[in-house]
Amino acid sequence: MPRSGRRSLLDRARQSGAELLERCSGLLTGSLGAADQGALLAVVARLGDLDVEADEVLDGAPGARWRKRRLRNLLASLLLVASRTRALARSDDPVQAQAPPELKALLGQAALRFRYKDFPGSVPLASADGRPAVADTRAALTAALADLRDLERAPVVGNGPARLETPLDWQGAARAATRTTLCVLPMGLAWLATGWAAGSLMLLGTCVFVTLLSANELGAAMIRRIVLGVLAGIGLALAFRAFVLPHPAGLTVLLLALVPVLCVTAAGLTFRLTAVSTVEFNNFFLMMSQPTHLTPLGPPLAHQGLAMLVGIGVAALALHLVMPLDIERRKRRLRQALAGDLAELAGGASGKRRANWEARTLSRGLRLLAGRGRRDRTADAEDVLNMLERGRTLRAPSDAFEGRDPSVRSVA
Repeated sequence: MPRSGRRSLLDRARQSGAELLERCSGLLTGSLGAADQGALLAVVARLGDLDVEADEVLDGAPGARWRKRRLRNLLASLLLVASRTRALARSDDPVQAQAPPELKALLGQAALRFRYKDFPGSVPLASADGRPAVADTRAALTAALADLRDLERAPVVGNGPARLETPLDWQGAARAATRTTLCVLPMGLAWLATGWAAGSLMLLGTCVFVTLLSANELGAAMIRRIVLGVLAGIGLALAFRAFVLPHPAGLTVLLLALVPVLCVTAAGLTFRLTAVSTVEFNNFFLMMSQPTHLTPLGPPLAHQGLAMLVGIGVAALALHLVMPLDIERRKRRLRQALAGDLAELAGGASGKRRANWEARTLSRGLRLLAGRGRRDRTADAEDVLNMLERGRTLRAPSDAFEGRDPSVRSVA
């Protein structure tokens, strides 16, 4: 039996974390050349893909909200480890730049803990070295290991602390709402104008489709998967009604007829590439086949199927034409927001804005790294690490004055 999508996602997060920590250890030993530093940035860029994939893989599963928060905490901690290790290795202060041997060893041991789930023993993190840069790096590593342990254990009641602060995006929300309205309203008016008996199903197909994808600029591949699942579900439902339920059938016959459908659904949900198609296949098969009714409710089934296909087809076309989303536009806005936060911090931001600056930068940084735009993603990864380093430099005086604990903070 192939691995579940959740297990595959967790394994890839572990392996990416192990590779990142190994390269951070090499960065402190001075053994990384330019090509190796580029490889470190490539691993950092990969964290953004894992962040996006969390929604696709975990949504709908038991404890999904808990697991997504824990996974994102882990990704944020790994991003902090990369930023702080890189800052330590590039420091102009020879005292700060000289990393203690135990820190290099700890990074290597932590990498083994990430790579091998059954790695024996725990990683000792106590140290008498009080240099701020070393303490910050050690704190980020401590948080990453704690997040890994939290992610591996079974979900519990509650969500646990949050490492990220998701900034409000009123412009994006307004754009998604406008797209949804411009796609759904004409379909509703068409239903009222024509009085088509199956018009409600046409509107239902449009609403579900547009609502799911109105804010997703990476939705082209998902649209294809959804349409394939819908076509398969409607087609099988019509065949089911034609050959299984044209005559009275007992519960045993009905259950035996549904077993192959359930088997196909279970197998499809196992694979990431077919999971989205399978969900829509199952939904539309049940809506169209109406297995609990000997006589189907509503208009003729052929009209119901046609209405759903029209609604989904119009929605798919509208998403391409009505205020189309652009990954480049999203990345450009995120770069501007990151630069604006850094300028605000340099200008003396106070209160919660300053306290949670790092949490906002981590959230926006992971979103910036998601998806492939025209710009090399390693350049975005370098920008995110640079902004985290500059932000900590700007905050260092006030943090020292306030006697800040170097441990990584949670915001919720």
